[in-house]
Amino acid sequence: MWYCMPSYKEVVKNLEERVIMPDRPPSLLPVKEGLNSLNLGYDPKKVIVVAGTNGKGTVSATLSVLLEATGAKVGLYTSPHLIDTTERIRINSKPISQEKFVTAFDFVKKKIPHERLSHFEMLTLMAHTVFTSEKCDWIIYEVGLGGIWDATNAFDHDTSVICRLGFDHQDILGQSMWEIAKNKLGITRDGREHKVIHLPLPIEVDKLFINYKKQMQSQFIEVNPFRFEIDKTKDEPVYRLQTPWGVTPLRLMGQRAVENSSLALRVFSELGFDPREFLSALKKVNWPGRMDFEVYENKKIYFSGDHNPQGVESLKEILSHFGYRNLWAVIGIGKAKDAKQMLETFSSIPRTKILLTETPFRGMNLSDYKFDAIYSNSDPKTVLDYAVAKSEKEDMILVTGSLYLVGELKRLIK
Repeated sequence: MWYCMPSYKEVVKNLEERVIMPDRPPSLLPVKEGLNSLNLGYDPKKVIVVAGTNGKGTVSATLSVLLEATGAKVGLYTSPHLIDTTERIRINSKPISQEKFVTAFDFVKKKIPHERLSHFEMLTLMAHTVFTSEKCDWIIYEVGLGGIWDATNAFDHDTSVICRLGFDHQDILGQSMWEIAKNKLGITRDGREHKVIHLPLPIEVDKLFINYKKQMQSQFIEVNPFRFEIDKTKDEPVYRLQTPWGVTPLRLMGQRAVENSSLALRVFSELGFDPREFLSALKKVNWPGRMDFEVYENKKIYFSGDHNPQGVESLKEILSHFGYRNLWAVIGIGKAKDAKQMLETFSSIPRTKILLTETPFRGMNLSDYKFDAIYSNSDPKTVLDYAVAKSEKEDMILVTGSLYLVGELKRLIK
């Protein structure tokens, strides 16, 4: 009997029809059982798991670029995607082909035919299939949500990375910083070979963190962000990082770029590499949706998928170094987010005109915002076109509030 491989569209449809969150009590068992069924094997010493509230995608991407610069083949698993689902599974920073994506899906589905895997669980096992078949030298898994029950935590790994912590997904992770930190620290392992490399944690979790360190034999390494300077002589601010290994300009912007690059460099060093030989790689880090831009109707449209209060504060710092006359901010926010605080911060940015829309995935309805915007429409493209038509040459147009909104508008204008 002939077997017909599914098409890429059929695979994406199958994935999207799966539940976003597992419809059962939190457990890593389904993914661990899936790993046993796949029986592909991997070296935990070469696996890095990255958790945190903000910056984990950027840290993962930056670390990938640094490792690639050594000549290594690097597997990178991130979420969400902006335009194409293949973006979630990358080899040396490039999304895998649709053919490889389909092959990985087909392999996992045949090996685990009866398992009810969620959308993210299935993608995680697909990523593992790709990385092992491609014989990657290093594998970086960005945690999807939280840490302890995230599918990426099913992998044994010798390096855990904790980025900046803040409030997000409180409906799932808990209302206190203690609960959030406890969940994210769940990716750590107990053992002398295990390294936990982290940015400074909020003072509210000091006691929790002290207890972690007392109870574990792991190596805990705190990374304080390096100093930096800002070059304002160009159209966009350029952040120059002053590292122990030399000074280097960053392609990414903001104090958050400084923070995330500092963390990635320290992880790179702890993996056994000398960063001074590879600093120039930081100029190549390209992480879409983090203050990058596209040209549309002869105007620059900036995209920054900041989706929680901490992210918006970080964006505000970056914008303070731009010389725009007016800022036209096209904003769409997710239902479970702190929209009130985010909009208050957006409103505090000088010369900002706020335009509201609905993000395409789990977005707030316009009626829920309770905010007096200068223009609102449920269709993101209509709102962007309004900003393009009304803005002038000296103005700046920015799409923000949600990575899903950023992805949707990037797709539409391309």
